[in-house]
Amino acid sequence: MSVITEFAIFPLGLEKGLGKYIKKVVKCLESSKYNFSLTSMGTIFETETMEQALTLINETYKVLEPDFTRVYCTAKFDISKTGENRMAKKVESAT
Repeated sequence: MSVITEFAIFPLGLEKGLGKYIKKVVKCLESSKYNFSLTSMGTIFETETMEQALTLINETYKVLEPDFTRVYCTAKFDISKTGENRMAKKVESAT
């Protein structure tokens, strides 16, 4: 099974200075065992199960939650019962 997730998460209530909080989210992703790709509009990562994807999103939320009363998150999932390393394969097939 393969779950490719694209998500964006950020705290609400600050006009400037989000970078230091996004860096905390990136460190959380780096400490996970999953490959990820950071983009200007969000992050893409691949897990083996939906539960793993949701757990990782929840872990990034926990990084922000102590400092903020509101956190905004969007997520999209591409779930396939077959295949692995689909994130890289999809990019390779298009280039």
